[in-house]
Amino acid sequence: MVSPAALRKNPALLTERATRKLPRTILLAMVVAYCAAGLIGRDPWRTDDAVTFGVAWTMAHGNLLDWLMPNVLGDPVAQDGPLTYWLSALSIWLLGGMFGEPLAARIPTGFAAGLAVAATWYATYTLARTRQAQPVQFLFGGAPEPRDYGRAIADGAVLTLLATLGLLLRLHEATPEALQFCLLCLAMYGLVVTLERPRAGAVWLGITLGALLLTRGQQAALPLGLVVLALAIFYRPMAQARRYLGLLTLPLALAPSALWLYLLREQGPQAQAYLQAWLNWNLAANSGQSSSVALYFARNLLIFGWPALPFALVAVWRWRQRLSAPHMLLPAAVVLTHLLYIMVISAEGQEALMVSVLPGSFILAAFLLPTLSRSTSNAIDWFALMSLSFGIFLVWLGYLAMQAGWPPTLARNFTKLAPGWVPSFSVLAFMLAVVATLFWAYTVWWRTAKKPIVVWRAMIISGVGVLTGWFLLTTLWMPWINHTRTYRDVALAMKAALPQQHLDECVSTQRLSLPQRAIFGYFAQLRLEPRAVGTPGQTKEDILGDGARDDAFVSPVPVSCQWLLTQDSLRALSESVFLPALPEGPKPGQWTLVWEGRRFSDRDERFRLYRLDARPDNGRNAR
Repeated sequence: MVSPAALRKNPALLTERATRKLPRTILLAMVVAYCAAGLIGRDPWRTDDAVTFGVAWTMAHGNLLDWLMPNVLGDPVAQDGPLTYWLSALSIWLLGGMFGEPLAARIPTGFAAGLAVAATWYATYTLARTRQAQPVQFLFGGAPEPRDYGRAIADGAVLTLLATLGLLLRLHEATPEALQFCLLCLAMYGLVVTLERPRAGAVWLGITLGALLLTRGQQAALPLGLVVLALAIFYRPMAQARRYLGLLTLPLALAPSALWLYLLREQGPQAQAYLQAWLNWNLAANSGQSSSVALYFARNLLIFGWPALPFALVAVWRWRQRLSAPHMLLPAAVVLTHLLYIMVISAEGQEALMVSVLPGSFILAAFLLPTLSRSTSNAIDWFALMSLSFGIFLVWLGYLAMQAGWPPTLARNFTKLAPGWVPSFSVLAFMLAVVATLFWAYTVWWRTAKKPIVVWRAMIISGVGVLTGWFLLTTLWMPWINHTRTYRDVALAMKAALPQQHLDECVSTQRLSLPQRAIFGYFAQLRLEPRAVGTPGQTKEDILGDGARDDAFVSPVPVSCQWLLTQDSLRALSESVFLPALPEGPKPGQWTLVWEGRRFSDRDERFRLYRLDARPDNGRNAR
């Protein structure tokens, strides 16, 4: 028997039978499918994904300065850090000829996702084997062994990661945020290792902190560094690691960035201007959050982190009698510090910041699982079963509408949203989708018919269901999604408008965001005019690209090329009585419109290609 007082102090009540591990072949197959889905069969999209590809492609075909000063075809990217771009550029250089350069640039992102899963599993496994994390010990035996208990809880953490909605897109684009998430998971493991092996943990933390600085600057490393410092000072179990944290962690964290900045400073005035812009970006990142952005985070954080973050909050309450135990305190400290940072200190209002609260949330959510009653687990599963089954049904129904035109209303909507799209049938994609759906059906049957008594049963439906839905979207729907987001067609159409003898001439750009410069430069093989650090169009908002910035109607910077590629917004033009100003060319003349086009799926944006011709006596700039 177990007394109520014992349950209040230790809410985990499990038998040995409940700690069976998830079959390793199935777990590995799920992780591989999760890491690969969304990376294959698409072009670079108009997001940070295209910026990363543009910088990496420039590095892979550039010189030392391109590697030290991230830029998109001469347009400096003075934010984040170079590590993500280095990894993608190295992948392009090694694997671009085999897989194609866009896919090769995303391969490191897939490996980063796999490393994040592995680090989460091992961090949870290590914490679950600690003495204070063990479930209630029965008087006559039958409690699980620490090793079995640790594996089962770690499996639950991985299932929680696979089920988290906010990661689906963020972890499948080649962005600094995806690498930051991976490094935070690795740092979480290093923090846990510090309890048992202080020297190894200190080295691990130093390497990950240094990599975080090179990935997204101080805003990625500062919250974690504050957590490590506070734990080293105030948390007794980490007292023996204090010396190593000072002697090993700090130098390893600072040395890589210091070396990069030193090499960059030695490259001349242009690199020094970039260095100053990067340092200014780091300082501005901590200027504080506006009330509206903080309210946005507060409203959307639980949905973004579902189910990991809500489960983590409940886990803290259920284990409130043991909050000082390592399996609660370490992940909770990491989550709380990052929450305070993005809500109070950080000046950026991006969803990408929210991924920083998830690594610790997976671990906390996993420790909720052994505290759940059978009825609660069943309620969670039935909610997940109904909602995810409906979602999977809608994906298949949409695919039927794309291929067969039925239901006709749904088919018309797909055609309306993607004009010019021609459906094509892929046997491989269809077979993979069928296998994934059958696996989902088997999981539902196993969970409902067998009624397994395993600690991770409350997350198996959610994990497999979200993974199946994402896998179906990225196989069955990927051609349609890619058609709505790619710039390949409009870039190739623009290239065809350039006379063959002028393909090697430089092209200036006006009001093109960084993703658009990257995509036009790659697909159209343009030699774009470089831009100096500080030129309008190099802010984070321009990286996301809105095409209707306020600088559309001010006097533009003079250009030095005979060709000019511009982007305009019909919405912005309709709201203004002025036409966008065209820049001065390298010699007197007038701009003659050569080509105009847009993406099929975007009726607002317009791209125009101009050629500088000699100005007649009564000529005016063409519009």
